[in-house]
Amino acid sequence: PPLSSYIPQVPHNEFEVVNILIVGSMKYDGQKNIYVQQLTHMDRTRFNFTYASFMGDEDRATFTKLPRILTELGVEPVWRPIPPISGDEASTSHPDLGALVDRLDGKNSDGLNNYLLEALALSNNVPENTSPPFVRRTWLHLV
Repeated sequence: PPLSSYIPQVPHNEFEVVNILIVGSMKYDGQKNIYVQQLTHMDRTRFNFTYASFMGDEDRATFTKLPRILTELGVEPVWRPIPPISGDEASTSHPDLGALVDRLDGKNSDGLNNYLLEALALSNNVPENTSPPFVRRTWLHLV
């Protein structure tokens, strides 16, 4: 059965619009096809979508179909490349960052992402309180 059959019918004025942020690259692949299907079939009066890429892949807008499809569906793509982290800044901010990232890097995970998540957790999920500075700058950029 369609997904909408699982959503209780609520009079339009009795619910809040749910904001959904989809984060991914602009490369069109199987996962993006799933997103497009969801965007096509979900009730747009109940769900507001934003699709953001933090990859710095604005150039894909000219040679991939995903930005065009998103725009046709009324979901303007948002490009917000993550600010670069220089090796000097990282080593000055955290002398053992390389070893720490290696420790957090698992078979199916990314050590730097885990480091950023750990720093956020240590700040009680308050991006303004994260450290070192490049972590704070990254989190403030993302939110």
